[in-house]
Amino acid sequence: MDDNRRKSALFDIQCQNDSDKDDILTNTPTIHTILDQSLFGVVLVSKNKRIVWANIAACELMGFENSAQVSGRSCTDCFCTAEQYACPILDLHQTIDNSERMLKQIDGNLIPIIKSVKNINLGGEDLLLEFFTDISKQKSNELSLQKSLKQTQGILDNLLDAYFQADLGGKFTIVSSCAAKMYGYENEQQMIGLPAESLYENHAEREALIKRLRSEGRITDYVCQGKRKDNTAFWVSMNIQLVRDDAGQVIGTESMVRDISERINASIENQRLQQQTLLEMERFNKLALRREERIRELKQQLNNLAIESGKPPIFLSCETSETGDEENRTPFEPVRADVEEVHLEELLDVVRLKTLIDNYCNSMGIAAAVIDLKGQVLVASHWQRACTEFHRNNTDSLSRCIESDTELALNLNQGKDFSIYKCKNGLVDAASPIYVFDKHVANLFIGQFLTQPPDMDFFDRQAEKYGFDKTEYRKSIKEVPVVDEQNLNSIMGFLTGLAKTVASISFERNRALQAEASIALKMVEIQKQHDAAMSLAEDEIQARKEIETLKEQLESLVSQRTAELHSSEERCHLLLQSASEGFFGVDTNGRMTFINQAALKMLRYEEKELIGAPVHGKIHHSYSDNTPYPIESCVMCDSYAKGVKLTLQKDIFWNKTGSNFPVEYSSDPLFRNNRLIGAVVAFKDITERQKVENKLTEKMQELERFNRLTVEREKKMIELKNEINTLLTNSGLDPKYKIVV
Repeated sequence: MDDNRRKSALFDIQCQNDSDKDDILTNTPTIHTILDQSLFGVVLVSKNKRIVWANIAACELMGFENSAQVSGRSCTDCFCTAEQYACPILDLHQTIDNSERMLKQIDGNLIPIIKSVKNINLGGEDLLLEFFTDISKQKSNELSLQKSLKQTQGILDNLLDAYFQADLGGKFTIVSSCAAKMYGYENEQQMIGLPAESLYENHAEREALIKRLRSEGRITDYVCQGKRKDNTAFWVSMNIQLVRDDAGQVIGTESMVRDISERINASIENQRLQQQTLLEMERFNKLALRREERIRELKQQLNNLAIESGKPPIFLSCETSETGDEENRTPFEPVRADVEEVHLEELLDVVRLKTLIDNYCNSMGIAAAVIDLKGQVLVASHWQRACTEFHRNNTDSLSRCIESDTELALNLNQGKDFSIYKCKNGLVDAASPIYVFDKHVANLFIGQFLTQPPDMDFFDRQAEKYGFDKTEYRKSIKEVPVVDEQNLNSIMGFLTGLAKTVASISFERNRALQAEASIALKMVEIQKQHDAAMSLAEDEIQARKEIETLKEQLESLVSQRTAELHSSEERCHLLLQSASEGFFGVDTNGRMTFINQAALKMLRYEEKELIGAPVHGKIHHSYSDNTPYPIESCVMCDSYAKGVKLTLQKDIFWNKTGSNFPVEYSSDPLFRNNRLIGAVVAFKDITERQKVENKLTEKMQELERFNRLTVEREKKMIELKNEINTLLTNSGLDPKYKIVV
């Protein structure tokens, strides 16, 4: 059956109006224009598994230039991955309707598709009508979203504080694993849906807090008593704020909660010790006065005895005086350790830091390392095979790597916060310094990566130049991640902040351990002196003091992106009437000549209401704000009135109910004998895609809120240091911390 007969049979299904059918069938290019406009691949396959015809979209997916190159070829040679006698439809009698399959391109590459297949009879010949579309981007987006969700969950799981989100009804919608542990639950899922007031020892306190939150929008360092699952109470400090949607409407609350029971208990114990010390000092003073009085009496008695025996007085003065042999007792001052006195590997919890960086680098697909100023690698993760097996394994290419390392180090030594360098081997490295208490202690390196898709011709020439195994080298280059330059600051900021946080916490931990050891030694000394004084009945009594230091640090939250997901509409039932896209024809006067069922469904009209009606006046008459859209400004009109081909990614159509919806459409002019006769318009509803974009914006705003919470944690650290300094000063000790604002 020749091509024109097949096209005539196809359009017998589509055209209900005989005049329309005759008009289309007398013009062979018309059917080509209609089918080639489809964003889906369309293929007709005979029962002997030979391709009869394919539209432009199908040819491009298979790797051919046009239908002539593919017609007559076996479908298993061009796009089907089935074995010769295992066709899912013809041999296995399966139904394929909106099914995920793989399409085999002419070069052997496989790409994922959504596919539907129908049996049709055209002009007496049984054929398979196949519709399919490439979903590679959707698959990639799904994978990116899964990685992003995994990374976000990993960050929440590593928080030192509890994180909650609650809806307007006060029920929890997001709970971190730390929150479940803090409140005595087995996992965070047990807390989803619980009312927030159940975590307060005093339920009325929650109501008062929410009332205050509505007026202030954000409350920081709110101290109250929380309640665990077993009904035990404990002290907490929380930061809480309102969560709003894109329109500014309040949709819930989010909070960071820290267990401060140890701090409160330490403060109470410190007050008790201070009171006890004052009492003991008062007792000591009384004993000291009595001792001095007794010494004066003994001196006077000795002088009297000496005079009675005819000898001069032994003591010129009976007043007591210090011998100078006693140890000068100064208030206790904890041992101080400066950063330069401690090796960085002693500060870092290397195992935990490596685990965190490994998780982050694996999710992002990049390599990273923390190297101290002496060149010692402390943490390394995800090195690229292109460097370890090729670039740094060849003397000549290694010299280029050394040049890159030197350039990066020079930039950091010049005081730059961030340095990026593209080495002569074609890959990109970046580095940033790590500071702990304003002291440059190490550098963070990430790489190797690319900022744009690799130029494989360059790497092929490099493989020939250095004698690399070209196949393996190409594979290793394709493994190198492509990183958007706009994301580099976020990636470097997160990793350096993470290393700095772990180093700072470890440094403070070392100082706390040294202070505790010094306190223990001093307490033993004081106790010995106290026991000795009490055993002699009137010796000095030393006051005992105890200082408990609390240090906690909130790890930084970074963001990332989430990708949009698309779901395909139901695939086709027979050409235009079975396509999920909307199709309609327009003559040069702007009146509709035909329309398919998918278009009628989206526009909510009956066919008889649109055929012959002006297209602009029916579905394209106004802007989204209801202001008129002049027909002389309408770009769609240029297509059918002036013969201009048009594709728009975003516009709106109006339906019968008077509401509009976002669309993506293309308009292609129709010609007969070189004379313009109208245009064919293909469109689809993109409402779901906009929802995904809005969801992406919402997630980015959520990450920004996490960053603001991190800043509040930093402020809290300064307040804690001030509190410790105040306690030390009140105890007669020197302040321990120098606060730098």
